Amino acid sequence: TGGSPAEPDIARHLVLLHSRKSFCTAIVSAPRLLLTVAHCVDGADEIRRLRFAEDGSAVLDLIERLSIHPRYTAAAYRKRQFTIDVALGSLPEPSDGGFVPLPLPSEGEDGSLGARYRIAGFGLAIEGDGRSGGVLREALLRGIGPVSDVQLRLESAAGAMVGACQGDSGGPVLRVRAAEGNRVPPVLVGLLASAKAADGGRGCGGRTGTALLKPALEWIRAEARRLGVTLSP
Repeated sequence: TGGSPAEPDIARHLVLLHSRKSFCTAIVSAPRLLLTVAHCVDGADEIRRLRFAEDGSAVLDLIERLSIHPRYTAAAYRKRQFTIDVALGSLPEPSDGGFVPLPLPSEGEDGSLGARYRIAGFGLAIEGDGRSGGVLREALLRGIGPVSDVQLRLESAAGAMVGACQGDSGGPVLRVRAAEGNRVPPVLVGLLASAKAADGGRGCGGRTGTALLKPALEWIRAEARRLGVTLSP
């Protein structure tokens, strides 16, 4: 919700995933490998990556294999309890169309209160308006408490109605400024995983939940190798 059209430097790393019931966002981690959140693909059927051919027509490529982190459970996610909300999907052919893999961090990190995070996703720009989704947008949010081992919460530093919404899940959360305000090299710390309204209830534009990658990094690299992919760094 809110935000602005995504810049090319982040758009080149992201794709839209589509199933019969919903859509979400995924990161290109390698030419044939996509990283997203488990709740987006768990139980879904015929998950496909949307891309556009040279003539502008939409093409839906079926995800060949899916791997969900073994410590993810749908029941825990619904109750906002401890769960590792991470999944990988492999494509039968390498991503084309100018997509560039977004590297994993060399090591995971916990969320930082007050730091600034750049987020992006294909979710709804206007809550409740399905027609406002499917266009990649980005925003800058700050880290807020409480911080757990698996999740970081974010909100707008300006108090605006800006944050994740339906369809943004799986998008990147990149730390771009330290809590002191100085710029830092972008680091992928997590994936967009949940949203709340400004009053803390169901909705969008209030608090944004991030599934931190730190507890899942070892599994991501091992599972990628099992799928025949070596991730950098």
